[in-house]
Amino acid sequence: MSACRPSIPVSGFQPVKAARKADPVAAGAAVTLFIMLSVPSSGLTVPVDLLRGFFRFLHPVLPMGNAADALRDVDYFDDRQLGRPTAVLCAWIAAGAALIVLGYVKQLRRLVREARAGMAENVPVPPAEDPTVELPEPVALPRASTISACNRRY
Repeated sequence: MSACRPSIPVSGFQPVKAARKADPVAAGAAVTLFIMLSVPSSGLTVPVDLLRGFFRFLHPVLPMGNAADALRDVDYFDDRQLGRPTAVLCAWIAAGAALIVLGYVKQLRRLVREARAGMAENVPVPPAEDPTVELPEPVALPRASTISACNRRY
């Protein structure tokens, strides 16, 4: 990562990646929220009507349950009830984008503060020149008569 330009993560499971960098406890909270609570409350393995009270409450709130409802509505009900799942999924996307922008602004402010304080330790060092990339010097090859004379067996 460059000191001049903060990077924005764009791939992978970003809440866990960002939380792992910030705080190990936050990484555990993200895994608990998005995997351990979202999968049982999604209604994919057990119908929503058979879920216990706590998981039935989480079903319309967490993204996996809404994604399951949206897919079910598209497949079986001719897109009649896509309003709530789509709105909740869009709200989760907006919240994730807001967190990414917030992290970007926070990192940018930290870099500006360090630059104003005169800290030069984050200045990137130019890459060292690699001697293996340079082409070797050309060498004259021996004549064919010398090669054949060297390969004779005595």
